[in-house]
Amino acid sequence: MSSLAQQSAQSKLTGTKELIEQLRLLKGPKGMASALRAAVKDGMKPVRDDAAQQLEAMTKRAKPRPHRSYKKNWLPPGYAAEHIGIETFISKDKQAAKAIVGPDKEAFYASQFVELGVPAYGIPARPWLIPSMQANQSYSLGLVRKALQRKLALLTRKKAGKR
Repeated sequence: MSSLAQQSAQSKLTGTKELIEQLRLLKGPKGMASALRAAVKDGMKPVRDDAAQQLEAMTKRAKPRPHRSYKKNWLPPGYAAEHIGIETFISKDKQAAKAIVGPDKEAFYASQFVELGVPAYGIPARPWLIPSMQANQSYSLGLVRKALQRKLALLTRKKAGKR
């Protein structure tokens, strides 16, 4: 049985413990959580952009036409590709953040039926989201690290300027 959760790509950024601790000391838990969330979101933007391009290319090859969503709203061709978003979450202890990239709720079919296929109906899987995550994984992690370093440098300069 294949599910999106089983196939999701997870990454852990190592060597950031010191950065996070320094952010916490400079900005406090809430400020650190905000910086961490923003860094993770910045890191996932290339994944979102690549996924949208892949889905758009797939849509153009399939001779798209308007269709109804599960809410009975008419959706134009390419709706899913234009509505891929990033949601970020922070852990309760405010020490870790994660992001989910995917289409909005009205375009869930793009992740369920296109990404995974429907074998019972003979619809093959045409992955677009997981390959985007895998292709951009190391680049995205580097962006997260750089965003945290920039935030730390900015806070350090601000704190030094106040003295």
